[in-house]
Amino acid sequence: MKRAIIREQLKLIICSVLASAGISALLCFFLFFNGRAADNDLPQHLIWNIGDHLTKNGRKFGLDEKGRESLNTHDLWLQVVNADGDVLYETNSRGDLPAHYTNSDLVDAVMHPDAVKGYTVFLTKLKDREGTSILLGCDSRRVKKYTYTLSGSRKTLLVKCLFCFFATAACVIMVSSYLFSRKITLPISRAVEDISRLSKGEKVSSGEEKKGAFFSDVFSSIQKLQADLAKNEKLRVEWIVNISHDIKTPLSTIKGYAELLTMEGYEFDKEEIRSYGNQILASEEAIKGLVDELKTTEALKKGAGVLRREPTLAVDFVRDCIEEARRYSQPKKPITFSHSSEPVLDIDRKLLSRCLINLICNAFVHNDKSVQVKVSLEEEDGSVLIRVCDDGKGMGQEDLDHVFERYYRGMDAGKVKGTGLGLAIAKEVVLAHGGQIQAFSKIGRGTVFELRLPKTDER
Repeated sequence: MKRAIIREQLKLIICSVLASAGISALLCFFLFFNGRAADNDLPQHLIWNIGDHLTKNGRKFGLDEKGRESLNTHDLWLQVVNADGDVLYETNSRGDLPAHYTNSDLVDAVMHPDAVKGYTVFLTKLKDREGTSILLGCDSRRVKKYTYTLSGSRKTLLVKCLFCFFATAACVIMVSSYLFSRKITLPISRAVEDISRLSKGEKVSSGEEKKGAFFSDVFSSIQKLQADLAKNEKLRVEWIVNISHDIKTPLSTIKGYAELLTMEGYEFDKEEIRSYGNQILASEEAIKGLVDELKTTEALKKGAGVLRREPTLAVDFVRDCIEEARRYSQPKKPITFSHSSEPVLDIDRKLLSRCLINLICNAFVHNDKSVQVKVSLEEEDGSVLIRVCDDGKGMGQEDLDHVFERYYRGMDAGKVKGTGLGLAIAKEVVLAHGGQIQAFSKIGRGTVFELRLPKTDER
């Protein structure tokens, strides 16, 4: 968009300069010059070079065939006049031309149309005879000649022309600026209107009619935003349904066992009461975990004062996470761990362990019982790289593109319980530590999650 604006500004500048120059030139000509230039179709070279076609035999003059043909073509007459004003030779004359000219007669003949019997006269010198001139004439109804003079001195004229140019330029710039501002403000106004409609939940037009608009990329972004909002709204609705289900299940358990315990006419033994109480506590823990997950994601989103960092041995930290993940898996699954160094990390153990445990547990939850999980740790380019790999069924490209988005649940969402927040939280935790997280997967080839964290030298 920035380049488009610059291009439009350059076009405006160039067009303004050309328009100012053209308009001011026309104004200067009509305002400051009197009269008009020569208005005829007579070849100039014929007037200048007619003397080359004159033949001289002593004091007698003649005209060669080519010169005579030129005169006939343009219906011209010719006279040769000496320094005293006497006509020495004439051809194609109508018999009414003067035989003698004074200096003032010659000036009038050249300067004023119709001064010589209604003819337009042109004068040129005979090159090889000093003081001898050639007059060429034509019917003034066919050929006219006008003179023009400069209005005032050159300095005055220059000042007038400059003033005219700058005045014209100012007017052109004002008009161009108005048109340019309209070209910018109208699309902006439409964009603001579209954004306002989006904020109210209304649908904006498809934008097909705005493709050629100055801010076409802005309207494309608005269309993309509308699509993203619609998609997010769909995900939000699905997430609310899932959350409602995840809350409703433990609540139903709590309600069911509470109703059992309050039934009249039945005496529960201690073992039954203990069993029912454990089920209620487990359901309460499930709800508490869900609430904690929601609180964590909001806290990470705000990003203020969330992390409580401490120097931690990376190898011990990863081992602890692996053991915790194995405790959650039933039956307990084997997990392979390898490391090539023992770096130190400055991390929030609680948050980052939650992230790593989630990745390891997902490898078991989303795959068959035969899945093999490997965790590795190594140093690379001044950072610590932790990989969680499995040889499971993998993910398609669509799932891979959205795997870290909030509320997104993959193709197997109906088979696996969850809020769709786990990987989104994992990403936000890693980013909060100044690290990066990536996922690589192919269907049937397994999945790899890579956590890259900054290393510290503290021991």
